[in-house]
Amino acid sequence: MNLDSQITRDLKNLSGNLKYKDSQTTQNLNSQNSQDSQNLQNPQNLADSKTAQTARDYKGSTDSTKAQSKFAHFLAKFGIDLSQKSSIFFIGFLVLYYVVLVAFSRYSFNLDDIWMWLDIYENKPNYDGYRPHIGRFYPLYSMELNMLMQISHSPYLFFAFNASLAVIFAFLSLAILNQVNPKSALNKILISLFMLSIGFVIVFFGICYPEKLLVIYLSGFILCSFIIIKRSNYGSLGNPPQNLTQNLTQNLTQNTPKNPKDSAQNPQNLTPNPAQIPAKSTIIPSIFGIVFLNLSIYLKEPIFISAFAFGFFLFILSLKLRSKALKIYSIFIGISCVIYALLYAILILGKVQKTYDRYTENTDIWSVKIIGLINYILNDGLIVFLLSGIVAYRIYRIVLKKEKIELVFDGLLVAGILYFLAYLALGIFETYYLLPCYIFSGASILYFLIQKGYIKNLFIKLCFVAGILGFIATSLPSGIYSIVNLKAQGVQFHNLLDFSRAYLSENPHTDIYFDGTGRGREIYAEWYVGYYIEYLNRLYGIYDFDIKTDSPNGADITATDSKSKYTYKNSLEVTTSKSRDLVILNSTTTKLADKKYIENLLKTHTLLYKTSFPTMPYINLKSVIKYANKKFLKADSKLLGHENIFKFPLNTYVFVVK
Repeated sequence: MNLDSQITRDLKNLSGNLKYKDSQTTQNLNSQNSQDSQNLQNPQNLADSKTAQTARDYKGSTDSTKAQSKFAHFLAKFGIDLSQKSSIFFIGFLVLYYVVLVAFSRYSFNLDDIWMWLDIYENKPNYDGYRPHIGRFYPLYSMELNMLMQISHSPYLFFAFNASLAVIFAFLSLAILNQVNPKSALNKILISLFMLSIGFVIVFFGICYPEKLLVIYLSGFILCSFIIIKRSNYGSLGNPPQNLTQNLTQNLTQNTPKNPKDSAQNPQNLTPNPAQIPAKSTIIPSIFGIVFLNLSIYLKEPIFISAFAFGFFLFILSLKLRSKALKIYSIFIGISCVIYALLYAILILGKVQKTYDRYTENTDIWSVKIIGLINYILNDGLIVFLLSGIVAYRIYRIVLKKEKIELVFDGLLVAGILYFLAYLALGIFETYYLLPCYIFSGASILYFLIQKGYIKNLFIKLCFVAGILGFIATSLPSGIYSIVNLKAQGVQFHNLLDFSRAYLSENPHTDIYFDGTGRGREIYAEWYVGYYIEYLNRLYGIYDFDIKTDSPNGADITATDSKSKYTYKNSLEVTTSKSRDLVILNSTTTKLADKKYIENLLKTHTLLYKTSFPTMPYINLKSVIKYANKKFLKADSKLLGHENIFKFPLNTYVFVVK
């Protein structure tokens, strides 16, 4: 009965609604007919009516695609138009880069990463940026790690953070290059290639590098500087390109058009009239610029030298432009650098016991320096040859040809070359140390090559070819190898530890040999053996085993540790493996551990375990030169390293002696 009553009520309501809608429809039709009649009498009303309807339709469409429009508008600020193939490629590259960087996140051997992971898992904050005894003062070092470890110890969190920074860097760099080069497709390609270079990969695929945040802060500083320069009526001095800081200034202000295609097709329409820009428009970029600069200064010591030089050039520019805002900004740059220098003098200079290096008392320093210089030439030829060549050519043009100094771009060139010279003087040659040189001087190099046409000069052409050959033949393939190897090595080490825990729990007192790894860090991977012990002890709670070596001791042997219970560390004894001993073989071996070597090893050993995440062979110009020497010249030299040139095997193996 209740159900019948409910159905009856629903039918009545439905009938009433239909009658109401019919009535409403009739009224709308009468109203529309009346409106059409008026429109026929007055064509202007018809036009207004259609305009209003179009506006309503557009509003509905805008509401339905609001998120997409905002995203496209955001991308347009950086010169990215998704209707262009180059933009689609760039966004696709960044997405892939992000995914690869985060995938298979493990603790891995990327310089100091491996011991910092131990501190992270044990929740020990790191303050390694203040070491007066070796002259180190970069106190903001690892602060981000100290904060992230309070959230989680998972490597996925740390590498997701790195991946986000890499994407931010890409957009900042694109915004900078777009200011000096209108060929946005070229800018995107250059940034993508740079993100695959060995220095960039090492830094962002690891957690211990201050350069990771440094390149972000430096890019922000330069970007803010460009905005301030543009808003200081910069336009004629040194004949800068018409679009210098034009796009970014416009895109970050209210003058940006709503249609992204308009900005991509006609950037000149976005040009604000500097005379109409109020003085306060420089306040926000000035604040951010100084903040970014100071964050950079306290992440790496030589930054203050380069920044001071650039600030000096900006100060001269402010006098020529009679710009109070730029003058104040440049003065604050100088003050920031002087404050750091004073702090360094007070807190560090009187306490330095030895300069920072990685030598031991037995290190052949000259061979290490020669190797370092060769690595700089091959990995950073764009700095060694191209930046240095352009600086030399600019000096020639200014001194002998009486050209005017282009204070912005020459200032950035000087900043970049000073940073390079600082590390040459210090004798430190790591593959990632020159990254700030690219940030300081990248826009200037592009400006002088393209806008000023220096690429047509024979001397600059030779410098360019030398630099680009080094990048293509060494830095790029090394970067791609490092991406694969760091991921594979992390997974392999993790899996090796899992296997070792299970095996050693059931087989205590086992002696372990790392095939082709002895003592002496210039030859052998001491770090791998050392942290294998550390991780088994501290994270896995496994202690009952011993590590020995059958490889001859190298000349460069660190001091033995009498407190260690492991033979590898507490003595210089060289022994031979015996039955039931374990032998671990991976790509850190000094032996040419190719397929044939493993087949021979199986004649006297039994394979217990093999990882399933292979790395790739190490192939670039350096490895090819070494191989050619071993194959044809057969000249033995410390500069050419050991036999395992291509870093075989591609997996980690565990054997037991028969």
